Amino acid sequence: MKLKEYLNELNRLVNKYPDVLEMKVITASDDEGNSYQCVLNNPSIAQVESLEKCYNLDLIDIWQEDSNISLEECNVVILN
Repeated sequence: MKLKEYLNELNRLVNKYPDVLEMKVITASDDEGNSYQCVLNNPSIAQVESLEKCYNLDLIDIWQEDSNISLEECNVVILN
């Protein structure tokens, strides 16, 4: 899923159910929902090795203004 699709869905939820803005955000450990945890961190822009698989991605670096990688090399947004 691309960030724009994720953001569109969040906006749809907020527009339809404004009270969700006051709810905590959690993440699932996997597609089956074997465990859940609160989102504690702000989103980050990063680079991963490959997106051909969607599990166990190999992180190259998290982008910051003084990073060793450029913003153009980044290919993911980390949600938590």
